[in-house]
Amino acid sequence: MAEGQKGARFITEVKDLDTVSKALKAAGWTIVSSELRYLAKTFPDLDAGATGSMTGGGYPDGIRQIFDAYQAGRREEAAAAYQRWLPLINYENRQCGLLAAKILMKEGGVIASEAARHPILPVHPVIRAGLIEVAQRLDPMVLGWGR
Repeated sequence: MAEGQKGARFITEVKDLDTVSKALKAAGWTIVSSELRYLAKTFPDLDAGATGSMTGGGYPDGIRQIFDAYQAGRREEAAAAYQRWLPLINYENRQCGLLAAKILMKEGGVIASEAARHPILPVHPVIRAGLIEVAQRLDPMVLGWGR
């Protein structure tokens, strides 16, 4: 499947990620977990051989706590970090989508506008406030980057 292939490829909607990951790793590929909507599956991705994650700009410091601990063999620490950050991960995945990163960046003074291009609609003010509330409990770097 991956023999002789070079470069990056994206694999989405794969039913048996473990089998595909093993085949790609055997062919010399590096497996990286991607897509925010899949982030909640971090542990299955890591167990399948992922060595990193392509996250949004909202809280890579939080996701790194999970990945660094896992890669160092500290599974319980990684699980604790995953549980700690899961409310924000779920808020992003289920409520805000890619606008979560922009909202957090605006809140942290990194960017001036959280608006997205058409057809993406703005996040409802109540949902935005909830995202900020959940994020503030975790104190991600993004909330202080631009201040």
